[in-house]
Amino acid sequence: MNYETARTALAGLMEAALTAYPTLAVSWDNTPIDLSKAGDLALQIEYMWDDAGQIDLGLAPNHRTTGSLFLTIFAKAGTGTVKALQLMDTLTLQLKCKSVSGLVTTVPKPGKKPERSGWKTQELHVPFYFDSTS
Repeated sequence: MNYETARTALAGLMEAALTAYPTLAVSWDNTPIDLSKAGDLALQIEYMWDDAGQIDLGLAPNHRTTGSLFLTIFAKAGTGTVKALQLMDTLTLQLKCKSVSGLVTTVPKPGKKPERSGWKTQELHVPFYFDSTS
């Protein structure tokens, strides 16, 4: 597995997790989120590559790359927290402890809750790793 195939596996997991939210405004990695076109709820998806290290010995040693899927849920200020928390619950259940094509996710963790221009946010970090011989 490499960075590109890991991103593809993560995108597939995200698409499956979001089937219950067909009208949700979603911003994928490296694309700015346009909150002016969102309803009361939006999601920003970012892939972060954290670290890598050798995991065994040999002529072609394996290495493990770790990262986090950073999900930022945006809820329009004044609309309450129920929808945002429901989305967070759905994403947690759909993304925790999955194995897809050599990519493994672990337990999602809540993150910061900053406010952005009239929007309340809630972050969810989904750690993942994959092994490679190249």
